[in-house]
Amino acid sequence: MKISSNQSKAGFTLMEIMLVVGLVGTLAALAVPGFARARARTAEATCINNLRQIESAKSRWAMENKTSASALPTDADLFGPGLFLKKKPECPAGGQYTIDTVNNPPTCDQSGHVLN
Repeated sequence: MKISSNQSKAGFTLMEIMLVVGLVGTLAALAVPGFARARARTAEATCINNLRQIESAKSRWAMENKTSASALPTDADLFGPGLFLKKKPECPAGGQYTIDTVNNPPTCDQSGHVLN
């Protein structure tokens, strides 16, 4: 009885697998900081948009109530069902908003989150 040695060995060698894993790891190491920067920019843009909404609600409150520029609205004046905004926006980066007076823009305590 003769055993045929024409069997082909399919599969990858250890070196080929290690090379692919190394390349994927290198690409991931290059991509992760870019994703982190994009996420931070998105959080900042969302926060600034939230500040614009608060400023708009504050202006409408001042006009509707005929208040002076130094009036200070509270959360209860601006946020809630039937008011200017349904709920107080939250900073996606974990910052806290300060409404301030009518003539001053609202602020966020996160660095770079400034309404221009």
